[in-house]
Amino acid sequence: MSQKILIVEDDLVFRNYLYQVLKYDYDVSAVPGPLEALKALKREPYSLMITDLRMPEMDGRTLVEKVRSEIDPHLMVIVITAFEDDWPVDDAMSTSVFRYLRKGSFLPSELKQNVDKALEMQGSIVRLNEYKRRVDISETIYKDVFDNSTDALFVTDTHLRPVALNRRFEELLGYTMEDLRGKTLFDIIAAEDRQAAVDAFNGQIRGEPPGSMEFSFITAARQERPVRVWARLIKDVRSMANAVFCIARDLEHGVRQQSRPEPGSPEGELDVATRDLHSLERNFSRLTESAKDIIFLLDENCCCEFVNSEVERTLGYQARDFIGRKIPFRDIVHPEDYSLVEQWRDLVKRRTPGYEGEIRIYTTRRILLHFACRLSFEYRENGSISGLVMVLEDITQQKIAQQELKNANAKLQEFNDRLANGVNRKIRELRESEERCKHIVEGFSDIIFSLDSQGRILFMNSAGLATLNTTLDEISGRTWKDFIHDDASIRRMQEIMEVIDNHLVHEPFEMSIETPGGTRFYKANLIRIRDDSRYEIVCVAREISDEVVRNKRLKLLSAIEDVGADAIVCLDPGGTITSWNQGACRIFGWSEEEVLGLSADIMVPEEYLPQARQMLEEMKTSGVVRDRETRRKTRSDQELDVSLSMSVLSEAPGRNFGYALIIRDVSEKKRMEAALIQSERLAATGKLSASIAHEINNPLYGIRSCLNHVLNAQQQGIDHQFVRLAIKETDRIADLIRNMKNFYQPSEGKVETIDIHEALRDVFILNRKYLEENLVKLMFNPEGTRYIECVPEQIKQVFINLIDNAVQAMPDGGELHVVTESSRENNAIEIVFTDTGVGIPPEDLPHIFDMFYTKKTSARGVGLGLSVSYGIIKRHGGTIEVRSTHRAGTTFTITLPVKSPWARQMHLELT
Repeated sequence: MSQKILIVEDDLVFRNYLYQVLKYDYDVSAVPGPLEALKALKREPYSLMITDLRMPEMDGRTLVEKVRSEIDPHLMVIVITAFEDDWPVDDAMSTSVFRYLRKGSFLPSELKQNVDKALEMQGSIVRLNEYKRRVDISETIYKDVFDNSTDALFVTDTHLRPVALNRRFEELLGYTMEDLRGKTLFDIIAAEDRQAAVDAFNGQIRGEPPGSMEFSFITAARQERPVRVWARLIKDVRSMANAVFCIARDLEHGVRQQSRPEPGSPEGELDVATRDLHSLERNFSRLTESAKDIIFLLDENCCCEFVNSEVERTLGYQARDFIGRKIPFRDIVHPEDYSLVEQWRDLVKRRTPGYEGEIRIYTTRRILLHFACRLSFEYRENGSISGLVMVLEDITQQKIAQQELKNANAKLQEFNDRLANGVNRKIRELRESEERCKHIVEGFSDIIFSLDSQGRILFMNSAGLATLNTTLDEISGRTWKDFIHDDASIRRMQEIMEVIDNHLVHEPFEMSIETPGGTRFYKANLIRIRDDSRYEIVCVAREISDEVVRNKRLKLLSAIEDVGADAIVCLDPGGTITSWNQGACRIFGWSEEEVLGLSADIMVPEEYLPQARQMLEEMKTSGVVRDRETRRKTRSDQELDVSLSMSVLSEAPGRNFGYALIIRDVSEKKRMEAALIQSERLAATGKLSASIAHEINNPLYGIRSCLNHVLNAQQQGIDHQFVRLAIKETDRIADLIRNMKNFYQPSEGKVETIDIHEALRDVFILNRKYLEENLVKLMFNPEGTRYIECVPEQIKQVFINLIDNAVQAMPDGGELHVVTESSRENNAIEIVFTDTGVGIPPEDLPHIFDMFYTKKTSARGVGLGLSVSYGIIKRHGGTIEVRSTHRAGTTFTITLPVKSPWARQMHLELT
């Protein structure tokens, strides 16, 4: 019989899914609800029902109970549901539900495995029921033969109390079982025959061979009815230990139906006995032949006297194959059961009344069958065995069913174990996966949150909570509009949610989020979770605030680059020009198309190429070069004074992709600085005129006195002492004039190596009178020598300017401290000027090096001294810094490199 499967599921999608999975391997039908399922089950038999648990018309639990009670108690059931609480799994399994599955948690292969197991178990149950049915049919046949026999059949216990009567017995004697309840057979036997009957039946009970007897029954009508009775002791009958089976034949009926000799004649007695014996044999043969069991009658030597025809139907042997043979029938009994047959002899010795067991026998086709074996031993009065009855009941199908059921149970147990292990493993893997996902989501720096269909927050990771400075409890249930305020972001968010609802694809979009720290910008992506049981959208937002700011800066820089006056040039690592702005076009005369791909050397005069390469190496080492003054040439080969700054372009530390140059044309500035320096020198000349005149007047006055003395002493002879004094004063004037010439008419600005202490002494000598007149005490006590490379006249000009500023800062006199220090780390020398003057107000400090910035009166200066000094020090590769406390003094610190490559390149004309 084909095993059919019925699917009961109200969800069309899931019902079609189950049907598609099973239809290729099984005979499967699907219905949309419980009412249709009941109709289908009544219309035709099914082996397995797969049902949902929660359905509108009737829940799955009620459906299973109704089917079990009204249609098929043995129908296998698999429950598949997403609502386990409606019918807890332990309760469901205790009601013989074969399997309990959760929607969405099993694979198609797992469903098929469960279906196979259920159908296998259902087949075993069917075979077991078939065996029981056959047993019931056999019992029905036995009962039918018993009830419809033409002889009176009755069964009593060992006390001769009737326990079963057939219809013919009631017709013959008029008694029913109710009439004989509480009576024995002797109560209805004629008094004169009673003792003989007692002796005969007791002999049977003691184990004497079966026999027949004649006596008269007293009928219900109180008439005597002569009968011949054949009796046999049957052992272990159902609820009784032993029973007596009797066949009674009406002797009067036989006399009336046939011509026979006169009663009492030997011939008549013999004829009656013969007929009774033949009738008994026919009835016994009919009874045994209608039985579904194999019945052997064995004599005292265990030789077969009789076997019914069931042996041929079941085993394929003829009765003659057994008549006269002794057990254990070694050619047909399984060898392992020989010893079992031999044990029967031991049972006889112990006068065991009967035995039940199992034995295996081969058919003529050598097919091994299993039989339930029941033995009834018959004993004589002396205790010797007179024979035995062996009944073999074929239980092969039952054994097969039991074994299949055992195998099915074993497989089911194995499957359950595997399923439990698999479920535990899946749960463990799911938990591990959930934990990993949790760590991943919580470890992201991106904001991750999920929304329901109303746009309310369901979840937000720690990055999002930290950004919004909130907790999950506080934000859960709030809408996304609570932290996304700008119209553009709200509009874009709504558009994307509509796109997702229509199952369309969208591109990542930008939005802004309001945080306690201000507005931040993010690039967001929305993802719809594909689950029909719930609606959820996940948003992943990555912050791009820095990128937005950087893009704005890039746009600003691009605009500045296009409109700026400076040349901005980008080079690749090989020195090839890759970018050339409008400022570069204006300064150098080349267009961008003309220079792209060319070497940056086209801008460098030939004599400045070594310097350019040295600057490049310095930039590679330090990463930047700032405000270096040099010279570059234009398209027309005109050389320009420029200020050059260089920096490295890098994508990441150690990954440079080029260099950026900012070039400023300072030619006009240099010309102005030269003029300003000359102007400052002229101003310094005016300031020193008085000191110089005083220095010259003193020796001139001495010379005049000496000459007057010589003139007045012409007659007495020349006093050579006064002549020598006049010569000395003349030399003094010559030295003074020579020093002034060297200072005010310097060389052409050649770089020399000088002792900085000696340069300071020269300046102090020239300004000694100036310092004394203004009551300024000079504190300068150098030790040793300190040599540097510089243009001496320019450095001396800086010292003069600082001395002048110090004197003017001390109108009531004071002290000027000058010290020098060497810095081995920077290979430089520091010259520190500290006065005790009025100091510089804090608001003026940032501007003191600006051109024309001064708080002095116009008669005392135009504000160029410190600006010129600053330019000279910077051209020498040094620095000049100032510290001042208002009304407490000022300190200027000049730092000059010992070896200055920039000073060597200077050719500043001071004329």
